[in-house]
Amino acid sequence: MTIDVRLHGLKDRRLISGTPARMLVGDHRTSAPTITDKRTLQRDLLIAKSRQVAVDISRAMFLRFGFKASQEVLTDYQRELTGGR
Repeated sequence: MTIDVRLHGLKDRRLISGTPARMLVGDHRTSAPTITDKRTLQRDLLIAKSRQVAVDISRAMFLRFGFKASQEVLTDYQRELTGGR
């Protein structure tokens, strides 16, 4: 299975948080007009580790803005957004 994420129109865009409790420190911008991440994974792995795959892809996207969130921070935020599900 392939996951193909493409974000367009990003040149000089700033990464911000929509959650007041998780405001970002610093100015995180990208000069890239487009950010992509494409991964081909085995179906069983995607089923078993879907949350981790989502965190990994999110982290890759955030890094393109210069935002170096740890796996732990992103996993915690994911848990918060999904209500622990």
